[in-house]
Amino acid sequence: MPTSPIDLLVNAAVGRRKRVVVQPPPKRSQNEVTFPLQLYSLISSTPDHIIHWTGGGRAFIVLNQTALEQHMSKYFRHSKYGSLQRQLNMYGFRKHVRGELCGSFVHPVFREGMTDFTEVVNERKEKQEKKNNATLDPLPAPQSPPSDAPSPYPSPTPTAPT
Repeated sequence: MPTSPIDLLVNAAVGRRKRVVVQPPPKRSQNEVTFPLQLYSLISSTPDHIIHWTGGGRAFIVLNQTALEQHMSKYFRHSKYGSLQRQLNMYGFRKHVRGELCGSFVHPVFREGMTDFTEVVNERKEKQEKKNNATLDPLPAPQSPPSDAPSPYPSPTPTAPT
């Protein structure tokens, strides 16, 4: 009795079994890989007085936002620095605010000299999946104190009738 997917397809073609549809693996969106590639090209080809690699190629720093906006239109559909920052955040880049790399953008796998940008995309996917799968823990149900426990509220004092 054939059990492999290939046997099922062959038998389906001859009419012995029901037709089995094999779904191809989902294709990665061109835009997902495009952003890291375009960012890499922007950093590598823009003059160093505007943006450059720092920290031994582990990060990059923007020195002149206004000049960078003029170069961005060559690589992106937008030319606003704020839009670039939003995309960087979406892909998991973080801006250093202290220390040796202060003001630079860092990503766990985005480095100078890299050729495969799918890891950057995978980092983004994992982050989104964790966010989508996270469930809010419901608040625990309030527990009533034991009947012999003293009340946290003062007991009312009887008032004398007037």
